[in-house]
Amino acid sequence: TLVPAEAGSGCSLEGAWEDGNGGPLLRLRASNHSVGPVSNFMVQFNKNGASLAPASQTIGFGTVAPGATAEAALQTVVSSSMAAPGALPRRLQVAIKNDPLGVVYFETEIPENTLSSS
Repeated sequence: TLVPAEAGSGCSLEGAWEDGNGGPLLRLRASNHSVGPVSNFMVQFNKNGASLAPASQTIGFGTVAPGATAEAALQTVVSSSMAAPGALPRRLQVAIKNDPLGVVYFETEIPENTLSSS
């Protein structure tokens, strides 16, 4: 679990890294434990040692109804503007925003085997 429901104002996030087409891919699952629908998921990475950026800032969950779960794939790309010299190459700090619950932050470790493909 990347973000438990309590920390995500009622929306939990799970994720797993895998080799993607051209770079690491983060498979995400959002579960809505809140009383209303959740939508407009957006993502942002901090600068990082792997120079990774999301290929798109939009996460394709659509609208997640109360009690429902949605899955999406987040493709990453290497971007020199995201380079953080001296940062740990496998650590990634992530912010995900949704309406109406706001922003959640988490840190994840990218498996070494997925970085070798980027």
